Amino acid sequence: MASGEEGIPEFESVIDFTDIEVEMEIGHGAFGKVFKATYFGTPVAVKQIQQAETEEEKTFIRREVAILQGIRHPNCVQFIGITNDPSGLLHIVTDYVSGGNLRSVLKDESRYLSWHWRVSIATDIAGAMAYLHVKNIIFRDLKSKNVLVEGSRAKICDFGLARAKSSTLRPMTICGTDDWMAPEVILGMDYDTRADVFSFGIVLLELMTRSKVSLTLQRTPMDAFGLNEEQARKIIPPECPPVFSEFAFQTTAYEPERRPTFKQLSQELNKFLKTLVDQPAPQATKPTSAPPPSRGGPGPKPGGSRGSQPAQTRGPPGQRGGPPNVPPPAAPQPTSKVPPTAQANKNPKAAAPVSQAPPPNAKRPKVGGVAWPPK
Repeated sequence: MASGEEGIPEFESVIDFTDIEVEMEIGHGAFGKVFKATYFGTPVAVKQIQQAETEEEKTFIRREVAILQGIRHPNCVQFIGITNDPSGLLHIVTDYVSGGNLRSVLKDESRYLSWHWRVSIATDIAGAMAYLHVKNIIFRDLKSKNVLVEGSRAKICDFGLARAKSSTLRPMTICGTDDWMAPEVILGMDYDTRADVFSFGIVLLELMTRSKVSLTLQRTPMDAFGLNEEQARKIIPPECPPVFSEFAFQTTAYEPERRPTFKQLSQELNKFLKTLVDQPAPQATKPTSAPPPSRGGPGPKPGGSRGSQPAQTRGPPGQRGGPPNVPPPAAPQPTSKVPPTAQANKNPKAAAPVSQAPPPNAKRPKVGGVAWPPK
């Protein structure tokens, strides 16, 4: 940042590589590698850029640096500077986000992810994308691997394919990742910011199912690479809030003009998030590997603590003690009678079933020609 006023220093984005202490590699891709490092004691991410061999690759690098320099949003990674290592390779330095990328978090089955957490992540992504679109920036590679998480917050990273929306009608390059790419991009048609909205819809389905959508929902030329909504509804878990699933189907509408804007999505997701009650994640427990009791051997000592019993000796609900197939002693009868209905209410299976998502043909109010907000 240059200044003509006396006493105000001129700042540059170039960092001396010797001021960075590289710790470990935390990721890699076609562009190069990503390292965790410290910069004057502050954790940072250092993205190594392989030597550009073509003018197009050089253009992508210049765009990424220029866009990172010009954006300031809490849900986008913060640009710190650029540097060259002794071999001459360019490195882009940004703030470090400790939780890893969203794809790896969703794949970790040992982690409990509440619906409040999932909607919170979706809300952060929508807010960041709304900000970028207001700045006339098309991201073009929105996917779970390009979303970093820390707690219940999310930040978008990797702006290598992002570009400013041109005021002219010049067609843009076909780029992105097929599984998240909008149909109009795959087919080589003209596209705009609404292509990012479709990619966001695929990310929403990932948040709901915790699986890679392309493995369960193949988008083929027979469907002109559109999303089969009927098949998609079958893979959404029944406990998913119906309103949340409707966001996914609004954003993956085949016709771009039917998709809501990220400004609308950000507003509606924020409203929906406030209606959810966050539930703390239960403590993750590892399965025990104790051997089963030997035949004829003694069972657990009467009166022993529940924590001292091996996992194999626990029977189904209602048989909390003793070895398998041995009924426990009868429980003492309560002094007061409990109505049968109250007994039934204690059974978790007697709880009211979770409401299912509305059928595809359900009518919803329309705003600006788009069924919005989803109900």
